[in-house]
Amino acid sequence: MENDFDHQNVKYASFSQRLTASILDGLILSLIGIGISFALGNNPFDTTSRDSRSTLDYLLSLCISIAYDVGFLVKQNGQTPGKRMMHIRVSKETGGQVDVFTAIIRYISKWVSIIPLALGYFWVLFDKKRQGWHDKIAKTYVVISDDEPVSK
Repeated sequence: MENDFDHQNVKYASFSQRLTASILDGLILSLIGIGISFALGNNPFDTTSRDSRSTLDYLLSLCISIAYDVGFLVKQNGQTPGKRMMHIRVSKETGGQVDVFTAIIRYISKWVSIIPLALGYFWVLFDKKRQGWHDKIAKTYVVISDDEPVSK
């Protein structure tokens, strides 16, 4: 059985740390998306194209985004490269490592956080435990990772 967090001593990641990590991950994913576009013979900067290559481009980018987020959270102790650079990680509310199911629920729940004017993300600014709506739905925290990230 997993131990519960020592909620008095845990350090929750700040909104700015989380935002910076998201920006870093977004940059990495953008570069990957640009590479996919070029590999498919598309111009990644052409926003007017609506052909089948663009649809394939979008679907591949979406799949890679899901795999990136879920894969890193599960295989890299709750850390995407952006989170690792910011020394933060995602953890279950119980303190345990994120599993595949939790990572998928968290990814899907990000849409719940972003659709209403990103209020679910800004909720981190007001929440005592700095959870966004997607964290609450997936039962996760984003915490400071004082030690070196553990790779499994």
